Amino acid sequence: MRWLKSAAMVAVSVVLLCDPTLLQAAEQGISGRLIFDSLDFTCDPNCTVTLLSAGVRPVETVVTGIGGSFTFSPVPRGTYSILVEIPGFEPTTHPLDASGGGGHVNVLVPLSRRHVVVPSNRADVVNISEFLERYPKKAVSFFEKGSDSLRKNHNSDAVKYLRNAVELAPTFYEARNQLGAAYMQAGRLEDAEREFVLAHELNSTAVEPLVNLIAIYIDQDKPEKAVDAGEQAVKTNSRSAPAFFSLGVALYKAAQLDKAETALKRALDLAPKMGKIRLMLANVYLKLRQFDSTLVQLNAYIAENPKGEQIDAARDMRDKLRESVETGRP
Repeated sequence: MRWLKSAAMVAVSVVLLCDPTLLQAAEQGISGRLIFDSLDFTCDPNCTVTLLSAGVRPVETVVTGIGGSFTFSPVPRGTYSILVEIPGFEPTTHPLDASGGGGHVNVLVPLSRRHVVVPSNRADVVNISEFLERYPKKAVSFFEKGSDSLRKNHNSDAVKYLRNAVELAPTFYEARNQLGAAYMQAGRLEDAEREFVLAHELNSTAVEPLVNLIAIYIDQDKPEKAVDAGEQAVKTNSRSAPAFFSLGVALYKAAQLDKAETALKRALDLAPKMGKIRLMLANVYLKLRQFDSTLVQLNAYIAENPKGEQIDAARDMRDKLRESVETGRP
């Protein structure tokens, strides 16, 4: 399993101001205003604000009004998070304690320009000019060569060039992440783990090193470590389908099937066309002996992915399960 993309997210605390006269109500609305670290910034054309239950499940999404104001419908008391998304900037997530009821929140939003996405298997989309502003020219040149070698599956060359890049620029996050990918493809899992850990330390708001660490720990048959990395990944980016999918696989390997189902269903909500999520859910339901649900996922995968890589295996599994159910011996 290889998921190598690039993204970032920043978490900042929120102070909830509750009206004591409303504490007896079962549900209360939550309203608030976005406050930016740059005083001259305004939501133009708009900012999107999403209320997340337990920091994961979307409850409601609204667009801010004048002055960055927003209002959510009444919700039960509990623990939530507020996700702020602004075109051209990194999304930010802010914890919110509404256990005492609804109220008004001021959300302090740090403005960080969104970086160019640099997938490790798509080196052709790298914006090299951005790297030249931050790292030595020779390091960037090695990074280009390493990325190109990685894309062509020339793993030994990729390792050589990317190692040269990080030796010249130890804080070169993108090079660290791709060096981990090169080691991973070469089967050098311990070296890959080291580089992904370093990449995560360099950019703790990026989900990709954590997602790749999950894959390493699963390959090493270390499900507990995979689950820990998965939980960090979904906290880092609560809207990353690969993060939730990877967590679901880790939980499945750890025999935490109910939690695996929850994580995979969240991944499916975020990426309905990501076929492997349905196949993984089918495996979860099969272990839970929920055969009707297994068939639902297999049928959906077959219908949505007629030319999918695992279409034959999915059809075979569906036919055998149908036969077993009909004979009463699943």
